[in-house]
Amino acid sequence: MQSLLRRRPRAMTRDEDGFTLVELLAALTVMAIVMLAVAGVFYGAMRTAGVGGRRTAAVGLAIRETEAMHAVPYGQLGFATTQAGYVSQYEGHATVDFVASSTITSPQVAPNGSDVQQGITYNLARYIVWMDADATHTEAYKRTTVVVTYTDDGGSHNLRQDSVVYPGGQGTYGGPRGATASSTTTTTAPAAFPPSAPTNLAASVPSGVPGETTVNLTWTAPSSSNPPVNNWIVEYSVAPDSTMASAATANGSLPAANTSYAVAGLSPGTTYYFRVRAQASNGLSSTPTSIVSATTNTSTSSAACAAGTMNVTPATAEQKNSSGKLLSDVNVTVNMNGNCSSSVLTVRYSPTSSSPTTATLTLQSGSSYKATLDGNTQWSTGNHTITVYIGSTQTASIGNVCVKASGATTC
Repeated sequence: MQSLLRRRPRAMTRDEDGFTLVELLAALTVMAIVMLAVAGVFYGAMRTAGVGGRRTAAVGLAIRETEAMHAVPYGQLGFATTQAGYVSQYEGHATVDFVASSTITSPQVAPNGSDVQQGITYNLARYIVWMDADATHTEAYKRTTVVVTYTDDGGSHNLRQDSVVYPGGQGTYGGPRGATASSTTTTTAPAAFPPSAPTNLAASVPSGVPGETTVNLTWTAPSSSNPPVNNWIVEYSVAPDSTMASAATANGSLPAANTSYAVAGLSPGTTYYFRVRAQASNGLSSTPTSIVSATTNTSTSSAACAAGTMNVTPATAEQKNSSGKLLSDVNVTVNMNGNCSSSVLTVRYSPTSSSPTTATLTLQSGSSYKATLDGNTQWSTGNHTITVYIGSTQTASIGNVCVKASGATTC
């Protein structure tokens, strides 16, 4: 036993010395490489999940916008041509737009919009177009389209959803915009629609032509129209009224093939306002173009103002009764020559033996001037001389009106 206790301890083996610093660093390096690979896998998985989540959000937005358009009453589902982002057609189909004959004044859908979710901006584009009948959809309907576009770390994306809207109760569909159906089962008369409106109206006057009284108009026909344009209505006015309530028609049946027109016979040195509307064969017309204006050239004729021929209507006037008043006024038309734009033009006449009476000549069109002699004053019977004055200068232009007594056969 004592010999065992006195035995010298055995030296420690190499396997019991532990890890060296080099071995520890090598182990950590291997672990870092493995963790980087695992982190890449986790990042890829998270990125894939994010892309999928954002696409799910886009799908939700498309469904939401489609359902919102479904909630709009059929007759009010469409766009106004004045809305931002409005286009007249999409993929070859005419846009459902509100027209002059429509009672709709406030569209409930906008062509464009956006939504921000989790820091991503989703751009929304909405389209509502008329669709023709086909083997699947034999009824009158509108097609709604929602396009959602967005950009994330996965790049640019877009998603689209289409839907069909039909009002019901209108029988078999015979064409776009409710054209007359061939089926005899139609229960509701299809609505008539006007054509699409022209655009880009422009007005010009030939330069360097003194006294030019023609205004040239040009415009652009709609790229598509349903019903098609049958003719154009060209209107003008001298009043700067935004509604052109007093507009006159220069041409109400200009063929659809023409997109220009020369409005002639206007007065020199005068500003005119113009607009153009499209008309379909069903008699309905589109909303007008924006109003444009043009001023005809002022006459610069070097010839002095001179009076020409005079026409008096009626040449023989009759008294109403013993008061001496006439049955009607007397109209005097004078054709002036030369440059009379800055001259004061009048006619003088004497209804009785008292002092002469003066009436102003006003420009009617071209070089034609007119004055009205008041028949509601006392006139003596017999011949009355009418003389044209330029300023205070009497001219050689003289006319006559003969006044006869009430019931008389001769003057």
